[in-house]
Amino acid sequence: MFWSPLLDRFGERRTWVTICCLREGPACSAAAPDRRAPTDPLDLLIAFTVSSATQDIAIDAFRVGIAAKGEEGTINSLRAGLYRLGVLAAAGRPCTWSPPSAGPGVFLALALASW
Repeated sequence: MFWSPLLDRFGERRTWVTICCLREGPACSAAAPDRRAPTDPLDLLIAFTVSSATQDIAIDAFRVGIAAKGEEGTINSLRAGLYRLGVLAAAGRPCTWSPPSAGPGVFLALALASW
């Protein structure tokens, strides 16, 4: 409730989404198990989650801004359903198809996909 008014005041929604995408990729690639991250893993987790939450706020604001009166529920249902499909496609499949030794490669592939 404190963060979203700041996003509206200091930039466009499209800019915030782009900035967040550019921050999430490096944070995800630095978290790959075989890489020695220059920062603490907790710092990477905080950076990734703050960026992800900021991106979610900007996308939700954009969604509400383009929705016609009375269509908010339908649009929200579609967004939630497609989000779940995206999670399964982006994380579920690569993680279940790859052998355990391919963990670092999966992290790096997901990081590249987020860019």
